[in-house]
Amino acid sequence: MTFRPQSVSVRTSSRLGFTLIEIMIVIGIIGIAMTAGVPLMWRALNKNDLSRAVHDITEGCKLARERAILRGAPYDFVITVDRRLNVAAAPVRENHEGSASELIGKTSEAGSTIAEFPRALGEQVELSDMFVNNIEIGASDVDEVRVRFYPNGTSDEFFIAAKNPKGEQRLLKTDLVTGLLDEITPP
Repeated sequence: MTFRPQSVSVRTSSRLGFTLIEIMIVIGIIGIAMTAGVPLMWRALNKNDLSRAVHDITEGCKLARERAILRGAPYDFVITVDRRLNVAAAPVRENHEGSASELIGKTSEAGSTIAEFPRALGEQVELSDMFVNNIEIGASDVDEVRVRFYPNGTSDEFFIAAKNPKGEQRLLKTDLVTGLLDEITPP
């Protein structure tokens, strides 16, 4: 008896690609995922203007305080009439006369600004109820508002309310002893 190998038929698939229906199903799934995910990503990337403004004001005050302590000289947190926020070395006054009300609202040739901090407030944010050292400052009354931070860690008394068109409001105030800005918005 001789052994005869059986013929083995190798079946090759004639399908080498995807069908049009398979491709359309994958595209549909991707479309559904993007439709659900894009609004969430958009909101995450474009934070609320009010939250960003509060964060920028807080960071500006913190930076001015840190610079004043580290450099041993006063630094100012500055809010300008064109809605810009900055930190600058405090101008040196030759005579120490003059009340705080005389210094508020005057554009000065202060020291250099800190390049890494210039920020701008969003279009939807309105700053109101600003007080520096218990002096109310109207946004249209002055060219700039300066809050001074001193080398010993203290600061001018500063209170500000930020609002958005939806009616949300956030209140911020410096602590006189520590010079830190705290949010005092009621829940």
